[in-house]
Formats: sequence, C-alpha cells, structure tokens
Amino acid sequence: MKKTILRFLVFTLVSFGAAASDYVPKLHTTPSVRQQGFGGFYTTDVYNFYGIFANPATLALKKEHALYPSIDLNLAGPLKDVKNIVKSLSDGDTTLLSKIIEKNNGLQFGMNVSPLLSFGKISPIGLGWAFNTQVFMNASVPSVALSDVNLGLESSFRLGFGFRLINTDNHFLGVGATGKAFAQLAASNTGNIIDFIQKIKDDFSSIPAYFSIGYGIDLGAYYSLCNRLDIGFTWHDALTFAHVTESTIGDLKFEFGKAQKLDSKMSCGVAYRFPVDWSNGIITSFKVMAEYRDIMNLFGDQIRNPVLDFACGTELVVGSFVSVRAGINDMYPAFGVGLAMKNFKFDFSVYGSELGLEPGSTPCLNSSIFIGFTY
Repeated sequence: MKKTILRFLVFTLVSFGAAASDYVPKLHTTPSVRQQGFGGFYTTDVYNFYGIFANPATLALKKEHALYPSIDLNLAGPLKDVKNIVKSLSDGDTTLLSKIIEKNNGLQFGMNVSPLLSFGKISPIGLGWAFNTQVFMNASVPSVALSDVNLGLESSFRLGFGFRLINTDNHFLGVGATGKAFAQLAASNTGNIIDFIQKIKDDFSSIPAYFSIGYGIDLGAYYSLCNRLDIGFTWHDALTFAHVTESTIGDLKFEFGKAQKLDSKMSCGVAYRFPVDWSNGIITSFKVMAEYRDIMNLFGDQIRNPVLDFACGTELVVGSFVSVRAGINDMYPAFGVGLAMKNFKFDFSVYGSELGLEPGSTPCLNSSIFIGFTY
C-alpha cells in the first residue's frame, strides 16, 4: 500500500502537479506514428516534415515537405482490459475495477488524438511552419480511491528557419531555431475514480480547469559527413514560458499569472545511412540511429534514471512504399510498419514507455495509428 501511495504522489507531483495552485502545463507534442515505431524523436531523423519538431537545424537542408490534415491516434495503457475498465466505470463497479487495478499493479492511461486541424509546410528556402491541434487524456489510477486524471485540448504554432554554414560534397553543417506559441485548456481531478466519473455525469462544470498560454524557442544543429554519418543536437524549450489561469470548467477565467519557465532538455544523437546501391532499387533507405534525450539529467540531482533517456532505432524502406521499423525507447522495444502511396501515408506502431523514474517501475503499452497525407 505504501508503494502504491508513493507512486501516486510521484506521478502527481512530477508529471502534472495539477492539484497545486502553481500548476505548470506540460506540452503534449509527441513524435509522429512513424517515429514512434523506431523509438521517438531523433535529432538525426531528416528528410521528413516532423524534423521541424525534432531538430530545427534540419530546415537548413532546404528540402520541401508538407503535412496535410490527417488523423493521428495514440493510445496507452492496458489495452486488453479496456472493455472491462469502461464497464466497471460506467456501472460504478468498484469490485471489478479493483481486480483490474490489482492485476496490472495500478492503471496508467493515455490518449493523444491529433484531429484534422494539423498541417504545415517546409519550403526550399529553409523556412518552415506547423500548426497542430490535439486532444489529450492522461490518468494514473494506483487504486480506486487514488487517481489523477487530466484531459484537455492543446493548439500550437511553430515558425522556424535553418541556416547552412557549410555545404560541400563531403560536409554539411546547419543550425536552426524554431519559435512557438501555444494555448492549452486542461481539466483535472484527483481522488476516487468512480466519484470522478459520477462528477462528470452530474456536475461537469465544477471540475478544476487550467487555461495556459505560452511561447518559447527551440535551437538545433546538424552535421553530415559524406552523406552517411550524421550528428544532431537540439535544445528543446531553450527559453519557454507559460502563463496559467486557474478556474473551473463552468466558470473559465482568463486572469493569467506571472510567467513560469518550463523545463528544457538537450538531446544529441548520431546516425548512419547504409549505402543501398547494391539492391537494384529494392531497398531505397536503410539507417540506424542512437540518441540521448536529456543531457542535463546526467548532471546534478538525477530525478529520473539516466538510462531511460537512451534510445536507438532503425528503419528499412523497401521500394519507397513499405517501411519496417524497430527500436528501443525508455528501455522498452518499439516496432512499426508503414505504407506510402504517393502522398498518402499509413503508419502503425506499438511501443513501450516508462511512466516511473526507474526502468520497469511503471511500464505502459502504447499503440498508434496515422492516416493522412504528407509530402
């Protein structure tokens, strides 16, 4: 019981802090379904639209890409028990829910949906922009009596530019920066999970709500040797601030407090692109990547085990239209497949993630699907 309560407190205070008056928003920008198939964002994953999120220096490559309205769905948690969980919540069956929680050593849920209002463009002059809207839900349920639930809507806009410093046959060096602005409305509740579901049905307007607006900047650098060996570096949220208003769903207020600085991260990675000329066009791309995602966690007080920030992955593209991906993220395996028919893309990924502070402490299964158009 003590371990269950401790997990709940750590998850609440570190990940959300939603019950406190000094609530700090957490941005829900997630890797694409393709990227999740080989372990998430990589600073060396170039030649695709999502480079604007992973490393703004990739804009210096001056390649044209576009993202059209699409559907991007990510689900996390004990997916095999979803039917029984929904039944227990709708019926108020605490006995069934307790059995499911005990079997899974506590429940962790997540959902992230990017609806059709997500699009953007990267131009050949190194300028890129992206607008993204997503609905999110996160829940930690160590027991029926203890739960922390957050759900909401987030919209963000990014504008970036990349500069070429070196561009020769054997060497390429670029730097870039991306400015961003975001707005987020999050509803939150802690306590008995059954009571919360009943509260949604009876008095949804009284649920605590936090409206946040923010702005910030990401910085990046990218180097390529002989178009084979790549090295990338990104300083995520180098300077990012947020203003928060605390109210309720039924009485939203817009009295923003003073700016709060969001935590930043430094990521660095390396990749190697294997030559595929020998395959006579059967294999069009094959690369391996390795990344460390929070350099600053290696210094000072380490809240999260540093080994969790290491990731590696690979992607093999056959005939330019079938992709097979695999990797390691949070010390859990990841796997994905993709189909490309001209601009139409379909991607599916399954991967593990660690919601706790140590490997294996709070594992979570994730499944994602993408259907849309990119160029």
